Amino acid sequence: GLVTYNLAFTDPNSTEYIWTYPGGNQTTVVPSLTLTIPGTATPGPGTITVHGNNALCGTGPLSTLAININSYPNISITGSNSECAGNTNVTYTTQGGQSNYLWSHSSGATLVAGGGINHSFITVNWTGTGAQSISVNYTNPITTCAAAVPFVFPVTVHPLPLAVVSGPNEACAFSEDNNYQTATGKLNYTWVVSASGLITDGGTSSDDFVKVKWNTPGPATVSVAYTDNVTNCRSPQTVYNVTVKPVPIPGLAGPAQPCEGSSGNVYTTEAGHLSYEWIVSSGGTITAGGLTDSPSVTVTWNNAGPQTASVSYIDNTTQCRASTPTIFNLNVQPLPVISVTGPASVCVNNPGPVYTTLDGQLGYNWSIVPPAAGTITSGAGSNSVAVIWTQTGNHVITVNYTDALTGCQAAQPTIYPVTVNTLPTPTIGGNTAPCTGLPMVYTTQTGATTYNWAISSGGAISAGGGPLDPSVTVIWNGTGAQSVSVNYEIGTGCSALSPTIYPVTVNQSTPPVITGQDVVCQTNSINYSTQNGN
Repeated sequence: GLVTYNLAFTDPNSTEYIWTYPGGNQTTVVPSLTLTIPGTATPGPGTITVHGNNALCGTGPLSTLAININSYPNISITGSNSECAGNTNVTYTTQGGQSNYLWSHSSGATLVAGGGINHSFITVNWTGTGAQSISVNYTNPITTCAAAVPFVFPVTVHPLPLAVVSGPNEACAFSEDNNYQTATGKLNYTWVVSASGLITDGGTSSDDFVKVKWNTPGPATVSVAYTDNVTNCRSPQTVYNVTVKPVPIPGLAGPAQPCEGSSGNVYTTEAGHLSYEWIVSSGGTITAGGLTDSPSVTVTWNNAGPQTASVSYIDNTTQCRASTPTIFNLNVQPLPVISVTGPASVCVNNPGPVYTTLDGQLGYNWSIVPPAAGTITSGAGSNSVAVIWTQTGNHVITVNYTDALTGCQAAQPTIYPVTVNTLPTPTIGGNTAPCTGLPMVYTTQTGATTYNWAISSGGAISAGGGPLDPSVTVIWNGTGAQSVSVNYEIGTGCSALSPTIYPVTVNQSTPPVITGQDVVCQTNSINYSTQNGN
C-alpha cells in the first residue's frame, strides 16, 4: 500500500520542501509537510531525503532517513480459463503459505470448497456462461505486504452445445433406413436407439447420422450427444421422439380347393386401403380385379397342385404397407379322368349292351349322341347303364360325374364311340312239299358263323346242320305242316333277332303196286305197270 512519512521539525521560513525516495521525488508546498511513497517506488534498501527552500536562506539543511521498501506479492492463479457451463468441482489455486487470503468469484460460479482466508485454493461450480473470473489477494507473512489490487483470473464459460436431431418422427414398423442426422464435424458422438429399433448403418462415435430399422410399434426414441470441436464442451443427450406405427396384416379369403380349369375363383382382402399388390402363382391367371385399387381378384386356375395367391396394401390411416404380403395357400384339385367300359361294336335293337364307369362318384350324367341312335333302358344316374341301339352306324355314348372327394367335374364328358351293326336276315331254300321218307336239302347264306338249325318234330337231320354248315339234309317222317328254321352270326357278331322259319308241308309217300304175269318163260317178253302219277 502507500506509505506516508511526516517531518518532525519544520522551517517556518521555507515555502516548499523537496523530498526524494528510491525511484522518485516530489515537492510538497507549505503547509503540506508529508511524503507519500507511491507503489512505483523501487523496492529494496534506500534513503528518504528532504530539505526546505525559502526566499531568505535558500536551500535548507538536508535530512535523511534510511528505509527498506518491500515489494508487492506477485500473485498468480492456476486453473482452467476455458470451461463449460455446468462443470462442477473446478479448482483454482494460488501460492501457498500466505495469509489473509481473500477470494472472490463472478456471479456465474458457486462456491463448493476452499475460498477462505486460510485457503490457497477455491473450488467452484460454473453455473453461468460468458466472461467470468476468479480473483484473490493475500498478505505476504514476511513483508506483511498485500497486492495493491486483487489478482483477477479471467475464465470463459462456454454454453453447452445443443445436439439437434432431424429425421422421420413417424415411421412404419419393419421399415428400414430411417435416417437421423445431427450436426457434422463434432467429436465423440454417442447414439442411443430404443429397444424397438435396430441400427443398420452409422451410429459410431465418428458418425453424425444413424440409420434405424424399427421393429416394434409404439413410442420409440433416438438420442445423441457429442463434444463440440471448438469449445470441447459436451452436449447433453438430446432425445428425439419417434412414433412407430403398426403395419397392416392383410386378411385373405377365397376357395382353398378349387378345381383345375375352374374360373371365377374370387379372393378378397380388406377394402378401403391403398396401393393393393396382388400376385398369383404361375398356375393361375387373373381374369378380373387385381388392380392397385381393388380389394379382390378373380382367378382361373389352370394347373393342378399347390398354388398361392398373395396381397399387400398400404393402410389408409397409418400410410404403412404390410411388411410382407399375406400368402393364401391353396391346392388346385385335378379333374377326374373318366373311363368307360362296354362293347364298342353292337348289334342294332339288341337290348343287352351295358356301359360302366367308376363307382362311388356323384351326379352321373349319361347321354347318347345323337339321341335318336339309342335309348338308355336302365341305370340312368348310376355308374352303369343298359342301352338299346336303334340306329345303325357310328355313334357315341358319353358320361360325366363329380368326383366324390374333390367335388370336381371333368371339363368335358368322356366320349365312348360305338359302332351299331345291322342284323342279318337269313333265308332258306329247299322243297316246301316233300314226301315222307325222302332226304331233302335246305340251304341258307354261306360265309356266316354259328349256324343254328332247327327242324320241327316231323323231321330228322340226316346230314349237315352243324354250327359251320350253311345247309341241312332232312328226312321227313311226319306229314302235314312242318318247318325248318335257321339263325346265324355274321362277322360283326350280330344275329337276327329271331330265327327264320321255313314252312314245309310233308306229304305221305304211297308204296307203288306192280301188275303183270307172275309166271313167265325165260325168253318171253312181259309188260309190267304201276300207278300213274307216282
